[in-house]
Amino acid sequence: MKKIIACLLIVMFALQPIVAFAAPPREAAFNSYVFNRHGRAVPTPASYMPAFALSGIDMGVGALRNPSDITTCAEGYLYILDAGNGRIIILDENFEVAKVLDSFTLNGEPFYFGTPSGMFVVPDGRIHIADEGLGRVITIDREGTVIMYLGAPESEILSENFHFVPIAVLEDASGVLYILSRGSYQGALMVDLQRDYLFLGFFGANQVEMSVAQLGQMLWRRIFTREQRERMVQLIPVEFTNFDKCPNGFIYVCTAFSEHNVDQLRILNSAGGNILRTPEVGVSMNYGDPVIFTSRYVQVTTSFVDITYIGNGIFAALDNTRGRVFVYTTDSHMVAQFGQNGEQLGRFTNAVALASFDNKIIVLDSIRGEITAFALTEYGYLVQEALALHNQGRFEESVDHWRAVLARNINFELAYLGIGRGLSRSGYTEEALWYLRRANNRQVYSEVFELHRNQFTSDNFNALALGFIGLCIFLILISKRKFFMERFSKNTRTHERA
Repeated sequence: MKKIIACLLIVMFALQPIVAFAAPPREAAFNSYVFNRHGRAVPTPASYMPAFALSGIDMGVGALRNPSDITTCAEGYLYILDAGNGRIIILDENFEVAKVLDSFTLNGEPFYFGTPSGMFVVPDGRIHIADEGLGRVITIDREGTVIMYLGAPESEILSENFHFVPIAVLEDASGVLYILSRGSYQGALMVDLQRDYLFLGFFGANQVEMSVAQLGQMLWRRIFTREQRERMVQLIPVEFTNFDKCPNGFIYVCTAFSEHNVDQLRILNSAGGNILRTPEVGVSMNYGDPVIFTSRYVQVTTSFVDITYIGNGIFAALDNTRGRVFVYTTDSHMVAQFGQNGEQLGRFTNAVALASFDNKIIVLDSIRGEITAFALTEYGYLVQEALALHNQGRFEESVDHWRAVLARNINFELAYLGIGRGLSRSGYTEEALWYLRRANNRQVYSEVFELHRNQFTSDNFNALALGFIGLCIFLILISKRKFFMERFSKNTRTHERA
């Protein structure tokens, strides 16, 4: 027995290095899932997998210190705002350093940032930077020269206690600058750069979320005196935490929290209205993970800190609470989920920003000072192809792509919906209804069912008309049955007497 135990121990110690080599400490490990119509998490194949992680040392520019934002430009470069070191690192499509902006001047004098938190690159090369520490929006050119130094706008609309703390900024095609200020619940500030920095007002303010407690508070405010109303908690909407602009001009915004955990993601048109559709018209949508309570009764909820447009009607939002990225369509269908807090590759310590770059999703970790690139898997690529055709209205062409997706993920409701729409356009309405029932989409199912009913009525109108006339004659005969029977009985008795 001693010899056997000794041999087993020798084998165990001999195999230990092999096991350690086969499972490196930063191997990707997280579960991929989507939520179905009933709000249940359904396991799915991974749409994105971590490709690599790069730190400042890996880039050859020294360690990053508290980086706060990443963004892309039309020329195909990735910009990293290294806030702690007061510099901007520019990477090319091969993730190699193309340029480092670490020296800035204002009116010929050296200029230093305070606490920059957000950044936006204009197609002409200008870079807008929201400096939270200085309370300014700073614009620099390609060489690092400050060409705009914008403070709080002056307007009677702004209250006396308004504090200008810019955290994010972007510019649209018409030259209007949108600024998110921390603590501002009125929406994004709009400044017209073409008209001497004219303040245009606020854009896209969230609406106050009403609850039973808030309705009761509104009733009490009608009864209380002015002094009592001033001491009451004011009902104000939540503020935006970040935004992004897509090529068609719509602005994608996110909020960190919501009282009912609904409508944390929105797509705003030029009028500031939310055009992000939901599977059921008029029904609020829960984005991210559902609210949970820990063993100590601590509420854990999704906190979106950044949002980015991917393309083909798809966008991604970053949850800082759990370090997860959620991918949605413009119909609020969840396409993918990946990432998690942890130490392995593909996990984060403090994920603060994300961007879509070179068919990858890049996530910035401010504590580790590194970026992680997530690449599409074969399954994810099939979903992207199907969604591209679906978004272009080419439903018939997307059927084969959706079938390929369904062959790899039988629980994907969006695939059933895509096949159902494509088959209905091709005239196969009965088969389309079968798929739409499994897609759990009542609205589309009702539309196709109505189409199927109208088509059936049109194709069989003559038969239905004849059947209806025959039914009417039959009912008339049934109703007159008693009359005919009485006449027949009367005639029979008369004949017998005769």
